Amino acid sequence: MRSPAGAVRIAALVALCASAGCRNLGRVPEHENAVVRGERCLEVRDFDGAKLYFERALQASPRNVRARIGLARTALERGDPQAALAEADRTERECALAQQDRIELLIVRGRACQRLGRPVGLVWAYLHRAYEAGGAETKQRLYKELVRLSGQLPPDAPGLKEFMAAGPPGGAAPWQRIRPRRDWDPAGKSDAGIPMGKPFRITVHHSAHDAFIAGSAARSAAASAEVIRRMHAYHVQNRRWQDIGYHFIIDPRGGIWEGRPLHFQGAHAGAAHNKGNIGICVIGNYDAQGPSTAQVDSLTWLVRRLCAKYDIPSRQIFAHCELKATTCPGRFLKRIVVELRN
Repeated sequence: MRSPAGAVRIAALVALCASAGCRNLGRVPEHENAVVRGERCLEVRDFDGAKLYFERALQASPRNVRARIGLARTALERGDPQAALAEADRTERECALAQQDRIELLIVRGRACQRLGRPVGLVWAYLHRAYEAGGAETKQRLYKELVRLSGQLPPDAPGLKEFMAAGPPGGAAPWQRIRPRRDWDPAGKSDAGIPMGKPFRITVHHSAHDAFIAGSAARSAAASAEVIRRMHAYHVQNRRWQDIGYHFIIDPRGGIWEGRPLHFQGAHAGAAHNKGNIGICVIGNYDAQGPSTAQVDSLTWLVRRLCAKYDIPSRQIFAHCELKATTCPGRFLKRIVVELRN
């Protein structure tokens, strides 16, 4: 049994170690804890809780940049873009900003301007600057958003051509997003024979498949490949064409497939319009419904990349019905094509 004096010495030693540990590790300031809690509330869309914690952090440290940006993001997410812009202005006036802080404020400004209906060029300018200045995580966050915006911009918008030419972040070659022909045609051989020449036009079609067939293509890549094989068989056996008529096919999940090789003229817009004309077919019937978000994203990405690669002006982007008396590509998809052109 320990003596009272020994017990006291042990207690003192424990206290000393604990005290040393606190000095070495340091305590997290309460206002920083409040910021962390606010960010967690924001993640689960508890906007009242987020605002409460960020304001508590600012009471303790009025120039806390994370809390200020947190308030701006909270205002934006709860549907008050004007307040988000005001908070962004205050943050820039009152706080010392690191590079990542400036990037976050650019994102807040871009998204706030978009929700306020400001010109798309201004939205693009903010978000594209954030994309260019940011690291891999920021690029992943913004890439799809910028692709969607690109469909509403003129082709000479600052940075657009370079953005589309670079392709998605992550180091993959830009054109690797497109599945090669051998993925649906094991032989991988086209019997087409008319040279394409330099492309100068793009025409968008729909396959006009009913909901059952389009739905089957949405199940998997293998199902999409089977639908494309059937399209090829119909074009060759029934239409007596040399190959599938389109250069690219976009499936319901947004997958992009190589069709007729691009160095061969297609068979998709009529004999008078096939020369130099890249044919893109979106699987589905878009007189009946709109294309999926994934399809619109992929169509936008593909059209912009092709325009950048071959210097095709936006005025040369067409819906099939604009070149021939037909309902193709359907009224819903035609709207998307007109947006890409304008």
